[in-house]
Amino acid sequence: MQKLILFLFILNTILLPIECFSQFNKMCLYGGGAYQIPFGDFADEDVYAGKGNANKGAGVHAGGKLRFYGNYFIGIEGVYNKFGPRDKTANYDIFISTLSVTASVDRYFGLDNFRPYVTMGAGLSRVSFDLQTDFFEETSSGWCASFNLAGGCEMMITDHAALFGFIKWIDIFTRNKEFVYNKFQTITPQFNINILGFGAGYKYWLH
Repeated sequence: MQKLILFLFILNTILLPIECFSQFNKMCLYGGGAYQIPFGDFADEDVYAGKGNANKGAGVHAGGKLRFYGNYFIGIEGVYNKFGPRDKTANYDIFISTLSVTASVDRYFGLDNFRPYVTMGAGLSRVSFDLQTDFFEETSSGWCASFNLAGGCEMMITDHAALFGFIKWIDIFTRNKEFVYNKFQTITPQFNINILGFGAGYKYWLH
């Protein structure tokens, strides 16, 4: 019983300021998934043969938006993507994953039940090269700048809930950045991570 009371207290402590703030500003929280397609050098085995060229992958998106002027919104979004190598090379594989935190600006073209929008964002991405051999596994990670553009639309299904779909281009600037391993050779990618994603999800508007 004490744990339940503590949980409700913590939940109320988190939600009450958000709900109070939302009385004066239109605000939403959202989550969704995406199908991610690598492009450019990131998908070209001739650029970085056998050492991390990506197959198609999956992504998870979550974040929030707050109106700051008219139909313009600012937001924070977290995105996790994971890609596998296109072909197995020798006795090792390298899997690439990215965890991005992005600040964004959205322009909505109307705030009725059907809401198209465009988004531009920039932030930091933690890129991890996970090396798996027949004998050991280790990971090297580093922070890189990232940039994205997106377009989408959402449809209100209740007064507060909406379903949305989007298409997004993500560019993570990994070119010539060193990823150092303890047991394996240092990897210096010769590509930027360019991703085209198609996704959908659920938004909850607090006001």
